[in-house]
Amino acid sequence: QPAEVVHAFLDNSGDTVDFMQDMLDRSDTGIKIFSREVPGNPYGYECIQGEHSFDIPEKYKWNTWLLGPPVMAGLTQVAQAHENIDLRFRTAGVQLVSESGRVTGAILKRMDDETYFQVNAKAVVLSTGGYEANANLMEAWVRPEDYAVAGTWDPSQGTTGDGHMMGLAVGASMDPMPHPVMSFGLAYPYKLTNLPGMGAAVMAFAIAVNEKGKRFVCEGLQMNFIANALVSQKDYGAGCWKVFDTTMACATADPAEVDAAVTEAVENGWVKKGDTIEELASAIGVDPATLADTVATYNGYFQGNAPVDAKFGRDLTTVMPLTQGPFYACNMKNMILTTVGGLTIDGEAHVLDGEGDIIEGLYASGNAAGSFYAGSYPRHLPATSVGRCATFGRVAGRNAAKGA
Repeated sequence: QPAEVVHAFLDNSGDTVDFMQDMLDRSDTGIKIFSREVPGNPYGYECIQGEHSFDIPEKYKWNTWLLGPPVMAGLTQVAQAHENIDLRFRTAGVQLVSESGRVTGAILKRMDDETYFQVNAKAVVLSTGGYEANANLMEAWVRPEDYAVAGTWDPSQGTTGDGHMMGLAVGASMDPMPHPVMSFGLAYPYKLTNLPGMGAAVMAFAIAVNEKGKRFVCEGLQMNFIANALVSQKDYGAGCWKVFDTTMACATADPAEVDAAVTEAVENGWVKKGDTIEELASAIGVDPATLADTVATYNGYFQGNAPVDAKFGRDLTTVMPLTQGPFYACNMKNMILTTVGGLTIDGEAHVLDGEGDIIEGLYASGNAAGSFYAGSYPRHLPATSVGRCATFGRVAGRNAAKGA
């Protein structure tokens, strides 16, 4: 089934982009979808050129790369304009209704007054997201190293696996465990990367060291590769650090602003500080001689006309050595964005039972659906997250509407 589902994504994704643009054109947002080029990665991981993004008009004063809210506002506006679409907010799916093996509706719960009601339908689409907000399911269904010390990037409290559980209750099958997760190697202390100079210093320029004070990964890799290397360290990476210097912190911000930022960061315990590398090592609990040797070796890669990272192959043309104290370190962990294992589906988004047969009247899309990822989320393959969700949402909705 996975090959069929992947090909269905490829066959339907272009049409989905066109459909979404048509819907946005019917709203008053003025949002336009455009294709963009994705750069390559170290070690020859070639990025497939297929990613699209959203051009958000200036009227939104939207200065973050998280583009979802304006887009969803536009799509919601269009949906509410259709009389045959009944949008119910603060309403939870509780249980599927089935007759003779066919799903014929669902029991829902109004969150405001905690009353229940039933909706009968010729088909149901489960698009309830993952289960990253459900600690019990995370412990049961994902690798312990992905979850043990991870931070979280998803502010949603509603992704608790309701669709997974409703599907399993009517005989649906699910991806084999442990489930893959969208795990990125960039969980840093609270608010640190929002401070002047800190974001670039930590995420773009710093080196990553483990509890022994040794580098363990190419820092320029995509975030999922860094996460996998991180959780392979002792205690699932709990003792890993990003190390940077004053030059790195001042590379993208005014020195006066940086000075105030690091003072705040140190006072709040988000960053450790040392006037020398050895002092910094003592502050973070690693061997001073080892960290000093790690930094000296890394700095040596910059000597000569063609800098080369002989250890991990990091592209050194866009970064810099650690030479100017004070030196700083912040704890780093992997970060869970969402789970991406779910109910098994076919290329038409039908949910399948344990025998691989279609459960009539039941469809799944987004992170409630499976049959797509293997061990982890491939960050170097653009459009396979939001693109998959949008594509199979359209495929599932189209097939459910016509009963196919």
